[in-house]
Amino acid sequence: MIELKILILERTIEEEENFLAPERTAPPEGYASTYKSRRREGKSLHKRDDAIQETILLLRALQEPQSPIVPIIWFRRANLLSASLGDLGFLDEAHLLSKICHSIIMVLHEQRGDTYAADLATSFHNLGIRLYDLEQYDEAVDYAAKAVNIRDGLAKSDPEAFSADLASSQ
Repeated sequence: MIELKILILERTIEEEENFLAPERTAPPEGYASTYKSRRREGKSLHKRDDAIQETILLLRALQEPQSPIVPIIWFRRANLLSASLGDLGFLDEAHLLSKICHSIIMVLHEQRGDTYAADLATSFHNLGIRLYDLEQYDEAVDYAAKAVNIRDGLAKSDPEAFSADLASSQ
């Protein structure tokens, strides 16, 4: 059931022309891309039913013509859901959702550059974890190295904000 819903999410993103439109990809007011802000805004889902409900909410947000959820917030919620799915043992579904999240953050990073660099590193990190869970170790290491590379640069430019991110990748 979860896999089907995630496949619907993927198809909806592909078909929804306005979701990743440049005018929607600006960060919302008060947006922070540091580890501390991400830990405060999300909560891990510990039950299968909660994960299904969150998947449905993310799908509805995509299907609403004037959804108030901007892509970066959708990405963060979906990325957290991916981690929760992995924790619940839905490894294939978690990997699929991580790939969807990664494709979204790649577009956002292309459009907005370094604004979303920390989120891109988070996506590489999480995709590496999902691949490791699936015993695809070589690919997992490649993604983890990309996360460390980005986070190393961020930590050098702003150690106070990004050292925790770097530490979580190593």
